[in-house]
Order: sequence, then structure tokens, then C-alpha cells
Amino acid sequence: TTSRPFRFKFSVLYITITGAVAYLNGVANCQGSLPFDFNSWIGVILVVLLWLEWYEESRYRSSPPRLVALAMLGLRVLLVEGIVALDCNRIAVFLYPMIPYSAYFAFGGRTSVFLSLFYVVYNIWRVGRVDQFWYTNPEAASNILALTFVMLFVPLIAHIIRRDDAHRQETEQLLADLEVSHRRLQAYTEQVAELSAAEERVRLARDIHDSLGHYLTAVHIQLEKALAYQERNPKEATQAILDAKQASADALRDIRRSEIGRAHV
Repeated sequence: TTSRPFRFKFSVLYITITGAVAYLNGVANCQGSLPFDFNSWIGVILVVLLWLEWYEESRYRSSPPRLVALAMLGLRVLLVEGIVALDCNRIAVFLYPMIPYSAYFAFGGRTSVFLSLFYVVYNIWRVGRVDQFWYTNPEAASNILALTFVMLFVPLIAHIIRRDDAHRQETEQLLADLEVSHRRLQAYTEQVAELSAAEERVRLARDIHDSLGHYLTAVHIQLEKALAYQERNPKEATQAILDAKQASADALRDIRRSEIGRAHV
């Protein structure tokens, strides 16, 4: 699709060329058999051309269906030809490049090239009807040569614009995909962090379980020993109780240390 800046520039081109045509018509005092003067009709046609550009952009985003595009192209041809017919100074022919330019985006490069060549031949034929020996007239020959160059470069310009738009859209799509991948990577990173924290908590719980089991076993043995030596050897029984107390204190200390470690996970 054509980019909006270029569509705006071509709308400015409409206004500039038709404005020049109207001004020179006024200077030359062109008159005709129409109900109103030529410049009034040129103004009406200009408004319709600008409306057509606005309608195509706002309704179809420069990509109308094929039949609609064909109808719009035909309407552009008639409107541009109307301005050319009302022009007394042969300036409006420089609106002809708008036709193959519009056709390129709707029907492809071959149609654009065909229309460019057609308008080159058509313009030469129109000038030849008025001036059979136009090639001896420097002004007529230079105008035909300038328009020929413009017409031949129109398909190339349209191709460059479409290629740049395609590259821009591809870049935007790649950036969007990269953004999606970045969000997925962040989600995966958070999941990995959560799994690592859960694994660490499981390891700490297992360590607490093993350590607590070891200390409870030691306490149980020391208490059994104290009961066994209670009457025969009170001193040994007292030492066993002290050892059991120390084992329980060590167990509590390890549990507190593990709880602190778990709080940091």
C-alpha cells in the first residue's frame, strides 16, 4: 500500500498543478462555450480528485477491492483528462503520472508500465494534432521530453515506495515478534526463579527433617540412658540429661538457622 506521506504529497501535487493551470488560464483569458469559466470547472474537478484520494485512504487504506480500484482508476482518468481539456497552456499533462502511479498499487507493475507508455504516446499524439512539426519547436519538444522522463520513472518510483513499505511492515512485524519473545522470556525467567526457590525450600525442609531426626534420636538415647542409670549411677544419669538438653538446644539452633535461610529464598 502507498504510505500516507506520499499520498499527501500527491494531493499537494494536484493542488499545485491545477493552481498553476488556473492561474495561467486566467492570464491567457481562456474562454469556452461552457456555462461557467474554465477555472470554475477546474476547481470542481480538483475538489473531486482530493475527495477521491481521501475516500480511498479512509475507506480502504489504499487497498480497495479490484473492481472498486478499477472504478476509481477510471474516474481519475476522466477527471485528469477533464483538467487537461480545460488547460490552455499544456501544463495539466503533468497530472498524467498520477494514473500509472495509482495503477501500480492496485494492478501491479505491468499495468503501470503500460499506462506510462500509453500516456507518452498519447501526449505526443495530442501535441502532434496541434503542431505537426512539434519536434522543431524547442518548447514543445522539451515539454514532451520532460513528461516522457517523468512517465517512465513513475513505475520505478512506485516500486521503490512499495518495497520500502514492505520493509517497514516487515521490520514492524519483527519488532512485534521480538516484543512477544521478550515477554515470554521474562515469564520463563520468573518461572525458573520460582522453581529454583521451591526447590531450595524443599532442600531446606529435607535438611531440617534429617537434622531434627538426628537430634531427636540423640535426645531419646540420652533420656533412656538417664532412666537406666537413675538409681545405679546418678551422676551418669545427670550427665545423660545434660547431654539430652544440649542436643535439644542444638536442634533448636539449627531449626532457627534453617528458618532464616528459608526466609531469604
